[in-house]
Amino acid sequence: MTEKKYHHGNLKAAILQSALRRAAESGPTGISVREIARELHVSPPAIYRHYTNQLDLIRATQQAIFDIIAQFIDKDMLVLEVANTSEPQQSLQQLRAIALGYIHFGLAEPGLFRTGAYYNSDDPSDTGTPSYDTVGKPLQYQRAALNNLVKYGYIQSDMIDVYTSVLWALAHGLTILLIDKQIPVRSESELDALINTTVDIVMRGLEQ
Repeated sequence: MTEKKYHHGNLKAAILQSALRRAAESGPTGISVREIARELHVSPPAIYRHYTNQLDLIRATQQAIFDIIAQFIDKDMLVLEVANTSEPQQSLQQLRAIALGYIHFGLAEPGLFRTGAYYNSDDPSDTGTPSYDTVGKPLQYQRAALNNLVKYGYIQSDMIDVYTSVLWALAHGLTILLIDKQIPVRSESELDALINTTVDIVMRGLEQ
């Protein structure tokens, strides 16, 4: 095999871009070291110089996916109407935008969404998907908003982890059900109403 010559550092980025593209098309099963090597005209060992194994490459792909999720959340945050609202209300609206951004991402990019949550129970080296502490901006946004609600007495500080899990479970679970068409939706307006109503029900619990 004739290997394509990459400048220092470029091959690692090319590998990740290929993995993201394959994940978008086929989910986590689309990330194949052999197929990526063939696409990039390099040998599999060249890829293993940058990623220890396939799982390591999947984890790097997941980190990149979390950055893409943050972009969707940023878009939802941009449409927030926070003028003349209190700081706690702004934080509640931010949490709402985080949930909506996550759901909108999953519906727009189901392959990336499934890859972001990938876990291989048959692989003893796979200890699970990246923890809360490694998901980057989405968690940073959520933690900042929850800490602000603690500051203003909306929730207790020892409940932050609980609310983090609840909000993530809500957004992830609803998205999976919609992607798998387990919830019948007849139109875009019905879909929007379902998503917004579901998120609003949980947000009302935080407002009380």
